[in-house]
Amino acid sequence: MPDTAPAPAVFNRDLPAGPRIVMVDNPGDDYRMVRRLAAVEGPGRLVVRPTPGGRISDLALDILTATGRSPSTLLTDRIPSSDAWAQAAAQLTADQTRHVVINRAHRLPGAALELLAELGRRAHATVWLIWPTTENDTYVPAPLRAFRDAGYRLHAIDFRTFMRELPPPPRVLTGDLRADTKTPWAEGTGPVLPMQDFPVFLAHCRDKLPGNTFTAVRAVYDREVHLADQWLTRHGLAGHHTSPGGPRHTRAFAARLTFYLRDHRIGPAPDQAHALARLRGIQTALFFRGYLLRWQYETLGAGPTTRLLSQLTARLCDKLRAAATLEDAAATALSIHLSHPPTGLGLITCGNTAPDGHAIRLPVTGSPYISEETRFLTVPWKWKSHRHRPIELSALDVLHLESDKPVLLPEHAAPLLAAHLAYRRQQGATNSDPLFVHPDSPGDKSPEPGLREAVMRTCYRIHHNPAWLHRSHCRHGDEDQHDATQAGWMHHRGLDLTPPQRRHPQPPVISDDAAFGRRTPRQQGPKRHRYGSAHPSHLVKRRLLAASMTAWQLADLLGVHEHQIDLEELPDLPVRVLLELARRLDIHPADLMTGADDLFERPRQQQVLDRRRQGPARDALTLITALAHADGPLTADGITAALLWSAPRLDAALDHAHAHPDAGGALTLRDVPPDGYTAAPRLDILRPDQADAIAGRKNLTPSVRGCIQPLEAEVLLRVWVDGGIDTGDAAQRRALEDLATADMVTRGDIVDVLPDHVAYSLRMLSEPSPPTDTPHVADH
Repeated sequence: MPDTAPAPAVFNRDLPAGPRIVMVDNPGDDYRMVRRLAAVEGPGRLVVRPTPGGRISDLALDILTATGRSPSTLLTDRIPSSDAWAQAAAQLTADQTRHVVINRAHRLPGAALELLAELGRRAHATVWLIWPTTENDTYVPAPLRAFRDAGYRLHAIDFRTFMRELPPPPRVLTGDLRADTKTPWAEGTGPVLPMQDFPVFLAHCRDKLPGNTFTAVRAVYDREVHLADQWLTRHGLAGHHTSPGGPRHTRAFAARLTFYLRDHRIGPAPDQAHALARLRGIQTALFFRGYLLRWQYETLGAGPTTRLLSQLTARLCDKLRAAATLEDAAATALSIHLSHPPTGLGLITCGNTAPDGHAIRLPVTGSPYISEETRFLTVPWKWKSHRHRPIELSALDVLHLESDKPVLLPEHAAPLLAAHLAYRRQQGATNSDPLFVHPDSPGDKSPEPGLREAVMRTCYRIHHNPAWLHRSHCRHGDEDQHDATQAGWMHHRGLDLTPPQRRHPQPPVISDDAAFGRRTPRQQGPKRHRYGSAHPSHLVKRRLLAASMTAWQLADLLGVHEHQIDLEELPDLPVRVLLELARRLDIHPADLMTGADDLFERPRQQQVLDRRRQGPARDALTLITALAHADGPLTADGITAALLWSAPRLDAALDHAHAHPDAGGALTLRDVPPDGYTAAPRLDILRPDQADAIAGRKNLTPSVRGCIQPLEAEVLLRVWVDGGIDTGDAAQRRALEDLATADMVTRGDIVDVLPDHVAYSLRMLSEPSPPTDTPHVADH
């Protein structure tokens, strides 16, 4: 007779459909069950392997560990047992887990089984209990009788029926990266684009990129200009109650622009090439509306285009899920996505949060005619006495949240917010209740001070350095009250918005200024050397970019916060900071101090030379040579392992290389954040024009002059519209000189015009014939 499986024993058939408990009989603890459970795991399915001999509270931690939480952080946080079960149910609900398999469930006490049944009911999941027995029992074990009496749908099946009812999920094989209609090149392998500013960006792309690559970049650029222009007409510049160019109008428009860039265009870009091409297109669209969006990439360190993309990556979300509680992970994800401290998160309600966690919203309240500084948001009155300091939030403090449009989170970050929302729902929160509450006194105390510490603690655990967040009583001073317009997503990506300059246009006239001289058809602009003495701030920006030093590192060196740095006017520097800054940027200290040339040229007492063959000097040369041979930056552990050095010897060599930039000859030591080292050419040997000429032939380096300034943008607009400037304005004359020197304006006898490469980049010329097409090789 054929071997047929017995029909499963079903108890409580008369109960309605819903979560159920299935006891899987595993006679003799069959080894095939282990392989089967490994194959069953997948999306919507969770396999829990309880700790042998564990307590009831340990079972909840085992379930959280199976969902992705780190066991060490669970033990560190010391979550209460009841809260752990609630977090487990919320996590299963957010992950849409419909099958929870408990291996070797016969080792669990009866109370744990009751909690598992309750977990399945709250998460709407089927609980499968793998029940090894020494004999093929057909009756319900004693601990499970309570479930039948309580009304749970209880099944008892054998191993073969379990294999049939819960088959392995389909496996998705990852194929090769390929382009589609929305991505002109393989995602993640975009080409390296020139870093020139938007008035000449497209022209440089045409000159330096292969033909098919340039066609794809041009398509992305043109589409972005079109979308940005539509957005400006329909949303960006519509509905304002203040006059354009004023502080209130600029703040409101910058907030809307931040939402647009962060949640729709720049943040979710698939790769760096898309992000840069989209940014240049948006800059062009804003330029023709009279706004200047500058990108000062010199302050972003190495790889500035990577800073444009969202920092809330899938890998970072996995770390948050493993290292933090549901509330801390959700708050940290929002803070990283917004690039802002958790200010205003206590005002978000459960009703204003999407059930799947992909969006949150803080609706605008109050009259739009009241300024942001004087319009205070409604907060619980009990918050105002928390820790003996007032908790009052004005609309200026929540510009990053308050909007008619919701804040959209990346797809991989939505489960973090959905899990916390499910956790609050299980606590009985309604739509009007806040999403984040104080852990000890919900509704009586503001959650924001606790959230601030939780975000910093979580970032420390996942080794993420939030440049926008410092602890209270920071060694650089408290930054709670700094201007909100100088912080946020745009600021920490080197972006700033400049409003239009409202000046009455005047007809173009011929200048009689002696500084310009008599202009002939072959003489355009003032007589001026192309590479004259640079402004100190320009020199600092160039060296800051070449040294891969971020603005955050510079701020830490200067003893201020990042938002307090103005490279145009550096503060008075102490001697220690001055020397350290000059050493890091390969600048003579006299270049940072006006009138200090004579001071640094004075003779000093010479020290006796150390003529020993072995020592830090020789080790520094060996270290720099080894780094020059390496394929990429090396950490201290990698250097000691490769050179077979001890840690003190490496420290001495690093100190000597830092103190003596010429220890490696033409190469010098560079720090690569967070803990790497590399060797790079020195910056104090070649002149700026020589370095830029050589570097321009090797790779696509940033332009010499940096981003365009607000006054220069105004001059470009005047040249385009009027054919000239107001010659009575000395500032405009200087800006016109700088633009002519940079080949962005062509001077004429009567009128000034934009050269062809600028007009082409600003989409004023028709499409010329593309360069010779070459096979596209993506190098990123």
